[in-house]
Amino acid sequence: MNARGRFLSVLVTIVVALAGFVTVGALPAVASPPIIQYVALGDSYAAGQGAPPYDLDAACKRSSKGYPTLLNNLESRIQLQANPTCSGATTSSVAITQLPALEPGTKLVTLTVGAANLGLSVVLAACFPTPTQLCQGAIDNVRDNLL
Repeated sequence: MNARGRFLSVLVTIVVALAGFVTVGALPAVASPPIIQYVALGDSYAAGQGAPPYDLDAACKRSSKGYPTLLNNLESRIQLQANPTCSGATTSSVAITQLPALEPGTKLVTLTVGAANLGLSVVLAACFPTPTQLCQGAIDNVRDNLL
């Protein structure tokens, strides 16, 4: 085979190979799982109080170490759309100030609220790390509020 024949052979091989790459690239891609729009609502437990730094909102003691942000960072299919959680939030304040964060596209909502309503911080102060004489009374008060 002469130089011209070898050149045409190489050229045809390259064209066929490129056509194969183009065809493979045209195959339909595997569908990726849909992104789930997520909103976190709640009190200090959801805000991450106790897990400083309060780098998302110092007034609400909202930390990037709170579970809404951790869930958003760990699960690629979840996108945290809003995180209005706030330390000290009660069920009433969540209904008034946080529910507006929900949008029609929201598919996942977590709601962590009730500790402030019950006064659990009083129980923690009276019972932790060493129970005081006020511990049982604080527990009884929370139990009465539940009933």
